[in-house]
Amino acid sequence: MMKSRWFLIFGILLIVSFVLIALFSNYNYPSKKAIKNGDVVVTHSGKYHLNKFFEFLEKKRNEIRIVVYTDEGDPIIIDLTNSENNEILFKLDNSRDKFSARGIEKGVCNNIRQEPFSNENMSGVFYDLDGCEGSGSNRIPLFLLDNSEI
Repeated sequence: MMKSRWFLIFGILLIVSFVLIALFSNYNYPSKKAIKNGDVVVTHSGKYHLNKFFEFLEKKRNEIRIVVYTDEGDPIIIDLTNSENNEILFKLDNSRDKFSARGIEKGVCNNIRQEPFSNENMSGVFYDLDGCEGSGSNRIPLFLLDNSEI
């Protein structure tokens, strides 16, 4: 009787563990998976598929997904679409970032702005969405590229 009770408890714990692992793995979006999916990926260790971002800027590509990873490794996912009237539709998903407002915003922006950036450690170009409606800000930061990456 006692042995069967322990098997039941162990079985329930095992099932709950598998369910939690499955839920967590769907919730997370590791950089290896984003790179494999062909997303524009920005991590502290590197940047991947930047050619797709530049093709989007040149209107050679209609849609892209940008995944920026925070210092803690949490993904912030930004889906961009060029609209027919020269605006950029965006969906910003920071629901996986432990230190953000954790939500999904959708809206429209006028353009992607390129602003030179320089400090004592590096110089490059900062990209952000500009003239945005539908978010809490007129500008939405995307990422910074070192001059060697442009």
